[in-house]
Amino acid sequence: MAADAYDPSGSARLSRASKDVMFGSVAGMMSKIVEHPFDLIKVRLQTQPETPHYTGAYDCCRQILRSEGLRGLFRGVSMPLVGATLENAALFLTYNQIQALLRRAYGTPVDAEPSVSQLVLSGAGAGAVAACVLTPVELIKCKMQVQTMAQRYTATLEPAQGALSFIAKTVRESGVRGLWLGFSGTLLRETGGSMAWFTAFELSTRELLRLHGKHHRADLSSVELAACGALAGISYNVSLFPADSVKSMMQTERELQAQHATTHKPSGFFRTLDKIYRTRGIRGLYAGLGVTCLRSAPSSALVFLVYNKLEQAAEHYVQKIKVSGPVVELDGDEMTRIIWEKIRNDLILPFLDIDLKYYDLSIENRDKTDDQVTIDAAEAIKKYKVGVKCATITPDEARVKEFNLKKMWLSPNGTIRNILGGTVFREPIVLEKIPRPVPGWKKPICIGRHAFGDQYRCKNFVAPGAGKLTITFTPKDGGEKIEHEVFEYNQDGGVAMAMYNTVDSITGFAHACFHVAIDKQMPLYLSTKNTILKAYDGKFKDIFQELYETTYKKEFERLNIWYEHRLIDDMVAQAIKGEGGFVWACKNYDGDVQSDIVAQGFGSLGMMTSELITPEGDLIESEAAHGTVTRHYREHQKGNETSTNSVASIYAWTRGLIFRGRLDKNEELVQFAHSLEEACVEAIDKDNVMTKDLAYSIYGKNMKREHYVNTFEFLDHVKELALKKYQSKTKAHL
Repeated sequence: MAADAYDPSGSARLSRASKDVMFGSVAGMMSKIVEHPFDLIKVRLQTQPETPHYTGAYDCCRQILRSEGLRGLFRGVSMPLVGATLENAALFLTYNQIQALLRRAYGTPVDAEPSVSQLVLSGAGAGAVAACVLTPVELIKCKMQVQTMAQRYTATLEPAQGALSFIAKTVRESGVRGLWLGFSGTLLRETGGSMAWFTAFELSTRELLRLHGKHHRADLSSVELAACGALAGISYNVSLFPADSVKSMMQTERELQAQHATTHKPSGFFRTLDKIYRTRGIRGLYAGLGVTCLRSAPSSALVFLVYNKLEQAAEHYVQKIKVSGPVVELDGDEMTRIIWEKIRNDLILPFLDIDLKYYDLSIENRDKTDDQVTIDAAEAIKKYKVGVKCATITPDEARVKEFNLKKMWLSPNGTIRNILGGTVFREPIVLEKIPRPVPGWKKPICIGRHAFGDQYRCKNFVAPGAGKLTITFTPKDGGEKIEHEVFEYNQDGGVAMAMYNTVDSITGFAHACFHVAIDKQMPLYLSTKNTILKAYDGKFKDIFQELYETTYKKEFERLNIWYEHRLIDDMVAQAIKGEGGFVWACKNYDGDVQSDIVAQGFGSLGMMTSELITPEGDLIESEAAHGTVTRHYREHQKGNETSTNSVASIYAWTRGLIFRGRLDKNEELVQFAHSLEEACVEAIDKDNVMTKDLAYSIYGKNMKREHYVNTFEFLDHVKELALKKYQSKTKAHL
């Protein structure tokens, strides 16, 4: 409920103000229906003559029900309903606006809690404004509530029947100023009471958040919010209850006297205070306090509960973006699976009307389906063009035993790549806050890894002793064999390896790299060792050069970017001394190594995107370029706090959504995905909210607990930023 940061733009103030008016009004009306019978009993107890007619609250309630029926407990409710609407609208509106002005005046950061003095000043100011609105409302309410008593205690007074009659009668007898009879008492009560009301609620919610280790009021349960509201209501009434007693007597004195208005002179605040004290003592000033607290606790609890729930609902309400094309979702394992679910439920589904084709690639389900689920998921990506993947386990012997698997299943990534083809592109998520081991890198370096063939599909073995190593190619058409004698081993033997690649795969690799360079508007470099592997690496060089000249050169020149081939050692040296900002096409092994070097050079192995893109550039599978974070998952299973970096998993979603948006020509979806990425970066760079791994890269051995947040706190912070960005761009305010 703390005020938003002061924004000089009228639209921002209007949005905040309109919410305060609407939510305060609804909360006030709901609470008034609950509290009115208690308030009526309080007023009748406060305004009894010197010889009391009621012995207490219970007796008062009993007599009202007996003589007036159930409707008697709601006598005069019309004006209080109006008053509650105006009162709470004025209270919350003024409270938040004053608080915003104080933030600006004192230079308080927008994310800092208001000080106690700021709470007190805001509450007092809100109460003063509310008093101006409440005085005439309460005047008419009190007159209506005691009209039955007036009939009983006076012989000549004829009570008016409704609110309008009382208003007309008051104006006729005392002028318009007469509607503000009792203003001094109302002002004193509302100023001090509202100060206590808001401050008690704010401080009690802060204490609960501190005890729970939480940071946002939305994390409190409804019961906790209601309890804090009840405490605030009691604080409001206990603080300056005598002022309310004096005010009630002043406003009903005319109705309860036997004389007509021609001989009645209204008493002032201090005169009425003295009269109550002389005739009824201290107890008279606190008459009705018990029933008032009994009333104010549930009433105030309802006000704060309804207001905060409406505010939370408004903050989370967005008009969802319609996504026409489906996205294939591949769920994963361990800690990343926990994070993945929260990303989907908190950062994706609240914003997007999207058809997710879900496939569970957990190790248990892959084993259950004999890995058919992985094949089905890959085929679905081929059909729908876009897939987003959570990190998965590639089982080794230990994992086979741990999960009691049928067999050691292949890597899901490998299976998917074999079905889809394409090239894996990895790019660092650049953060200003994180120190870079390569400080000269200012722009991202996108590594295109040809994840096919070479060492990763080679045949290798140990030669046990003396012998000859040969390599042979046998043409399928029966042509002449190509055979080479590679090496003659001595008696000690050695090791041997034979690797391969295909023209089709290299060509697809080249097309994908050219497409990505054009999409990112970055220059493209291919690195090989063609001076040594003249035929093998030379084929890579020749295919790239031919495609550039025949297909992509004009578009590259139009975008003022270029393509070059460089030797791998020269390329590494050039990359280290440059500032980044290019696509680097690497052979399989080189890409495996260089992607980790680039990630570490930008400060974090965990801050890396990974996208599998086909040669045609019309299909993508994006994932986080890291593992399942097993160690953190073990702690999570024990119920312990974790601080797991979720940024790469968020980017797995956003990169897939950006691709979906471009395929569907859905610019709104593209902008949403970019906003979500911006929220991740701003959380770390601007708000200094980060997980433990990133905090350690900054503080090292001097890192303390306050330097980082836990797994879910980071995601909650990103959610808040993403919501604000989305609403500011779509103007989806209530």
